[in-house]
Amino acid sequence: MLSGVPDAPDDVRSIYQTCVSVTLQWSRGYNGGLEQTFTITYTDLNTSDVYTVSDIEDTRDAYIIWKVTDGIFPSHRYRFHVTAVNGLGNSATVTAEDISTPGMSIVSIACVIHSCLKYRSFLSFLVEQIM
Repeated sequence: MLSGVPDAPDDVRSIYQTCVSVTLQWSRGYNGGLEQTFTITYTDLNTSDVYTVSDIEDTRDAYIIWKVTDGIFPSHRYRFHVTAVNGLGNSATVTAEDISTPGMSIVSIACVIHSCLKYRSFLSFLVEQIM
């Protein structure tokens, strides 16, 4: 079979989002006869900041699942694009539907504060033991 650029990923979508992460899923197309990786490029539509995650390995599973955390903030809207890449070039880019992260609830904020206070108490305990 002849080698070529990979086919575009299919069915790119968010399967889960929190206030600080978005988990994407897509199915891989034909790899063009060569090893392929994937690149995610995304834009924070609130700030116009652009982020890229490169060299995501092809798992050879039915779906590739990738959790994105860099640059993800509560109550922001994002646009994600996924491209397959091999040694001969890039596939067409596939764009997922825009994704909005939820805001932080009062419960989330309380859990973060509680965790910080527990961590601070633990650090104080360690310092006391060392001194």
